[in-house]
Amino acid sequence: RVMIEVMNEGALSLTRDGLILFANPRFAQMIKAPRERVAGMPIQALVAPADLPTIERLLRGAGDRQEEITLRALDGGSLPVGLS
Repeated sequence: RVMIEVMNEGALSLTRDGLILFANPRFAQMIKAPRERVAGMPIQALVAPADLPTIERLLRGAGDRQEEITLRALDGGSLPVGLS
């Protein structure tokens, strides 16, 4: 966990339903949110509407895949990201 805390990439732990259990500081910075607010949010709330089918497919366990989606920051901005 210490390594994830200090890495320069955003990292999350999710439930199968998409509830965020853990977010590292970089992820919180990426979406412009206090880290304490990120845990407990559904990842779907941070995904651009056009990319919701992609995130749902990944949550269903569609294999070990990599995808690109757009996240919505809490300040209204957007951010393209790669997921794996």
